[in-house]
Amino acid sequence: MQSATGVFCGKDEPIIPVQFFCRPIIEDSNLIGAVVSFIDMTNQIEMESKLLQSQKMEAIGRITGGVAHDFNNLLTVIMGNLQFLKRGLADDGRVDETEIIDKLVKAAKNGADLNKRLLSFSREQALLSKAEDINSILGDMESFIRCIIGEDVNLVLKLDEDETTAKIDKTQFENVIVNLCVNAKDEMPSGGELTIATRRVKLHESANGMSMSNIERDYIEITVSDNGRGIPADIQDKVFDPFFTTKAMGEGSGFGLSTAFGFLQQSGGNISVESRQGEWTRFTLHLPVAIEDSSTHQTGPARSKTDVQYSGTVLLVEDDSGVRDVATQLLLEAGFTVIAANDGNSGLERFNNNPNIDLVFSDIMMPGGMNGIDMAKRILQEKPTTPILLATGYTQQSLKDKIDESDHITCISKPYDTEKLPDLINSMMGKH
Repeated sequence: MQSATGVFCGKDEPIIPVQFFCRPIIEDSNLIGAVVSFIDMTNQIEMESKLLQSQKMEAIGRITGGVAHDFNNLLTVIMGNLQFLKRGLADDGRVDETEIIDKLVKAAKNGADLNKRLLSFSREQALLSKAEDINSILGDMESFIRCIIGEDVNLVLKLDEDETTAKIDKTQFENVIVNLCVNAKDEMPSGGELTIATRRVKLHESANGMSMSNIERDYIEITVSDNGRGIPADIQDKVFDPFFTTKAMGEGSGFGLSTAFGFLQQSGGNISVESRQGEWTRFTLHLPVAIEDSSTHQTGPARSKTDVQYSGTVLLVEDDSGVRDVATQLLLEAGFTVIAANDGNSGLERFNNNPNIDLVFSDIMMPGGMNGIDMAKRILQEKPTTPILLATGYTQQSLKDKIDESDHITCISKPYDTEKLPDLINSMMGKH
């Protein structure tokens, strides 16, 4: 039996990729014909393409994740020491110097925002997700979108009357919508129409590209469509690649759609694109409908006073000496007693030897064979009511998935704000 690949194409039908097999029919040693069978390869090719894209994003994510971890530790040290210096200068009445430090802190925070964008397309950013009404967000954004697309582009909102609540990071979702709208405007230099629509749909997870499962569930579908120049067919499968851009040098980083892809995937959804060059482009976003979640952590509002003194004993576990020094100084200035350790094993040993510890504050990624999550689970086995605060500059999703839904564990991202952290730690101690 011989096999080969090819395509079927009809007069009005799209091209269908096929694999065909040919088996000869022999009668009395004579070849009298053949049996040819065909297999539609459309789904297989689509799944192979998705797998390749996933592997490519995973590889890039590992590279950026390693850099992001070290960079966030560096930013934590920079921001922490700058804020310590600012408070000291403010006490001395040296206002001009504090204004300079404000600018430096802002620059460090911009570096942290850049890191979040790097991590977003690798699906490893720390999302602040909660149940949000998609229609309400889009409605609130309407006037802002009209400003950024200009008067020559007509904005049309078609929002479904059904409930459209999804568990998302609102800021990240707004960034995705703004990015898509800006791209649409750029593709309509002479004006046109931009349409944003929502509706509830039922999809198989495998059909939506989130997994191989055929489980059907409810999704919110958001489409962003324009009647601009369109995307050439030969680059449509590249638009979500990091650093890929068709814009001129200095006009685009190639991060926008790749971060949108990462955000949607990390939120349990997906994003896809369809376009006809010279006519239209449509981006389709799918987000799973939110399920009620009563375990969302509320840390309460941060206090604005910097001279509030607290009490309690904190076990600080951090392998980076610079970050450990900043956190130690921060906690001591706030009035806490600090017991420090440089890895998970020594942290667990100090916890077991100090029964008066009120809270554990630990990095997640640490050397020595025991990361922060493993240490936290061991501690909770010994003392289930211990409040644990985990900080992360970058954490693999597989490690995040190991964190149980527990009221005793809270995660924050590095670089953390030294002016807000003591209030968070005190509030966590107060709960238990």
